[in-house]
Amino acid sequence: MSAIVCGALQFAPGAVLRKQYRVSVPPDTRGGAGTLQIRLLDGNGVSEAEPVALGPLTISVPTRTFTAPAIESPLTARFGEGIHLLGYRAPATVHSGASLPMTLYWKSTAVLAERYTVFIHLLDAEGHIVTQIDSQPTQGARPTSGWLPPEIITDEHTLTLPADLPLGPYRLAIGLYDPRTGIRVPISTAEGAITDRLEVSMVLVTAP
Repeated sequence: MSAIVCGALQFAPGAVLRKQYRVSVPPDTRGGAGTLQIRLLDGNGVSEAEPVALGPLTISVPTRTFTAPAIESPLTARFGEGIHLLGYRAPATVHSGASLPMTLYWKSTAVLAERYTVFIHLLDAEGHIVTQIDSQPTQGARPTSGWLPPEIITDEHTLTLPADLPLGPYRLAIGLYDPRTGIRVPISTAEGAITDRLEVSMVLVTAP
């Protein structure tokens, strides 16, 4: 069961008030049929009436994996206090104007309230971003707030390279940030460094 306290509502008698709320469902919630209810509380948090059922809903539980697959490029990095990056898969060469697929392998180590966004940057020799992608994990299907420790998440992304991108070597860098604030999640590397963007591999851009 999940609940949200929406705060005080003030409006004149007979007025119609429209508000939207997001109810977070804990990741260990069982799937199946449920009921969405609303209850009014007074200023002390005491219920003033019986809850009103707004209607039925079905809770879907994603397929979860708790065993890490074979990872092409393993590494160790901790993002904040609840996410570990186990490694990635990305091509070593790609044509200009083509798509660059990248798979990230995450491990959840704590239940999170935040829905972090993944960013992937392709950097030139001067560290400038030449293309990027920002997306919730698995295109929004598996937000970080729904990860159940010690779950493994296979997270696929695709970068589109500009057709006029100069040929040569580039670097792939990744990270997480809170989309509400734009603040990046701190990253602790295996070497003990702290950063907010992790460079993971080189990519050679070649002619089509």
